[in-house]
Amino acid sequence: GTDAVIAQIPTIFSTDLGPGRNKLFIRGVADSSFNGPTQSTVGQYLGDVRLTYSAPDPSLNLYDVERVEVLAGPQGTLYGTGAIGGIIRFVPAAPDPSESAATATAGLAHTNKGGFSSDLAAMVNVPLATDRVGLRAVGYLVVDGGYIDDPSRVLINVNRVSSWGGRLALRLTPGDDWTVDIGGVVQNISGRDGQYILRGAPDLTRSNRIAQPYDNDFRLVSVTFAKDWGGLTLTSSTGFARHDLDSRFDASPAPTSPARLFDDSEAIALFSHETRLVGGSGG
Repeated sequence: GTDAVIAQIPTIFSTDLGPGRNKLFIRGVADSSFNGPTQSTVGQYLGDVRLTYSAPDPSLNLYDVERVEVLAGPQGTLYGTGAIGGIIRFVPAAPDPSESAATATAGLAHTNKGGFSSDLAAMVNVPLATDRVGLRAVGYLVVDGGYIDDPSRVLINVNRVSSWGGRLALRLTPGDDWTVDIGGVVQNISGRDGQYILRGAPDLTRSNRIAQPYDNDFRLVSVTFAKDWGGLTLTSSTGFARHDLDSRFDASPAPTSPARLFDDSEAIALFSHETRLVGGSGG
């Protein structure tokens, strides 16, 4: 997910609340660690389609991604997002209408003083009409082993996070240097408890009376038209994204008082459309 990008690029910062809950900042341009009605200071794209506006980073798993672009500072010249911190653009591998291909990957890891992690992913590319229509599908299942223990409930590795999802992309090349890309993304992230510890507690421990799970469900459908005139490219993209966020917090006023829960549910929808004309000199 996005953590792999943050680990390599020092100008990107995260609130470290957990996958699917983080807000991202570039070059220290930040507002707050919490989501709200205002626009995020960092705009995120999958290809040419906007992923979020005021929602947290969906932390899409980056299987079968061609490259990641990070543009620091306001990017209103090419991206009409108004994001003042910068842009993070994930460019997935495009469907290839000329030949079939398939890949698969699996991984297993163990966290020091924590649990086991695993991941499984597969990609299939199929030409539906040679050199005209290609279909590409990606699916994955990921488990991040926890490393925080809760001695009060006699539980270990309570902050385990699991996610599953996939992408489906259809590319049409009708001719005359036109391309049409139709795509969809589904991803569900589920954390079984909070990712934090409390000051004064032993290392990697936290005592709570109740679990504080969270869930982040992300959906995206999009269509992008592109036309190339040699040194001039027209791109028009339209997308609809929906974020369903559910969190539970321990709001008990004191350890000896009755347990009190605070449940928070949000449904954040984003309809976006951008059209840009870019020349060989940059814009």
